[in-house]
Amino acid sequence: KHHVGPMNVYYFDYMKTGDTGYDINQIGRNITQMKEYMIDFFDNHLPSKDTPFFLYIAFIDTHRGCNDDRGPFCNYWGNGTEGMGVI
Repeated sequence: KHHVGPMNVYYFDYMKTGDTGYDINQIGRNITQMKEYMIDFFDNHLPSKDTPFFLYIAFIDTHRGCNDDRGPFCNYWGNGTEGMGVI
C-alpha cells in the first residue's frame, strides 16, 4: 500500500508493492510472507545495526467487504477454500 509521491521526495530504499512486481495479496495480506520480507530487510538491507531506519508495513485487509468485479474474493482470501489462497 503506497499512496505517497512523488517518488523522488518519498523514496523507499526497500519496497515491495504491486507496482514493483509483487502479488498484492502476498505482500499486503499474507502475514507470513510479510514476515519473510522483514527478515530479509533486517538481514540484508541495513547498512549496520547502528543505522537508524523507519520500517513501514501496510496491510490491505482494511479493504475487506468489497463488492465489485472481484466478487467475494476480498472477504474470503486466505481462508483455504478453493481459489481463495492460503496464508
